[in-house]
Amino acid sequence: MLEEFIKQIDEQIEKAIELGKKCVENELELNTSIETIDKLDEIVEFIRNLYQKKLIDENVAWNIAVSLGTLLGEMIINKHGFRWNINSDNIPIIKTSVDDQLSPITKVYKIIVSEDDVEGRPSSFYKGFITLYNNK
Repeated sequence: MLEEFIKQIDEQIEKAIELGKKCVENELELNTSIETIDKLDEIVEFIRNLYQKKLIDENVAWNIAVSLGTLLGEMIINKHGFRWNINSDNIPIIKTSVDDQLSPITKVYKIIVSEDDVEGRPSSFYKGFITLYNNK
């Protein structure tokens, strides 16, 4: 399962980048640098609004979350040298050097489908995790 996911990372990132170009009026340019995480926030918020208006369903939201969450994961991995792994639910996660785990795909999905907007943004997810990681 992990090998299959790793083979698809580039394709998922390309989908996320294309989505960024199509979703927002000023065509946000995404890449795998953590410096573009605020742009990712904008894209996720745009998709969340589509979901809230019932213009996309849960299946579409999940597929988009896989692409955007993979991009978020690559941003984090590129910045900190962590690695991909697969959890017991067969969902790709990031594993840190001290075996902490975080799930950027699941987090992006929860942000998109959250009715009450309590899930935050990809940037707050990253900042919160890094704060905890650095305080160990």
